[in-house]
Amino acid sequence: MRSAFVLFSAVLHARAQDEKVVAHRTTHRGPRGPRGRPDPARTAGGEGAKSYQPGAHGAHRLPIQVVAPFLFPMNGSRVALPPDTTSVVVDVGARNSMFLGLARGTPTGPYAFLADAAVVLFEPMPSTHAAVAADIYGDVLEGKPRRHFAVNAAVAETWGTATFREGVTGACGSLLATSATNKFWCANTRGEREVATMPLVAVLSILPTWLPWSVLKIDAEGYDLGVAKSGRGLVARFEV
Repeated sequence: MRSAFVLFSAVLHARAQDEKVVAHRTTHRGPRGPRGRPDPARTAGGEGAKSYQPGAHGAHRLPIQVVAPFLFPMNGSRVALPPDTTSVVVDVGARNSMFLGLARGTPTGPYAFLADAAVVLFEPMPSTHAAVAADIYGDVLEGKPRRHFAVNAAVAETWGTATFREGVTGACGSLLATSATNKFWCANTRGEREVATMPLVAVLSILPTWLPWSVLKIDAEGYDLGVAKSGRGLVARFEV
């Protein structure tokens, strides 16, 4: 519960900071008119206003520095992992993650690489996240190395909060609203809740770079492109 509170506080602080930077840059650093003064015609809603986008220019670093110690063991600015960790897997929209299930067991064949892999999962639904976190912390209490982590947030293009639409089953939730013409049963919504959101790049930027990043799995029920975009250029580091 404490990590969830810190996460919500951090995303709200980040959003406020983004809004302040937008106001500052568009007012004081926009295009200049005669005698070097700000040009209102070009600043208000013009080129000056477009020069900064919320969440850009490394803005993810401030909140992740606040949140990270509550989500991961840290070694300086990077997530600390056991020295025998072989790779990193990131699962967005984890629910009952196949990757976590295999990593907690004794994977063989094409999944053998998961035996000593670090797995980072994102799950916005509190009840589902709680079940996954219980399994992870249960392993830690049994003395197993800590290399599996569950983040209770939805991945989006900016820090903040958003309305998450709960589907008729746990696998159907999405940040996107359902079209009135969509007749597929999975698109039906049974409820809505406010969830914390964070860009994928925030967590990717603190993962160890000395390890191969083997798999990035995204299942966001229609918001997959937004998730991938939120990882920026770092998604290219993944092998699959």
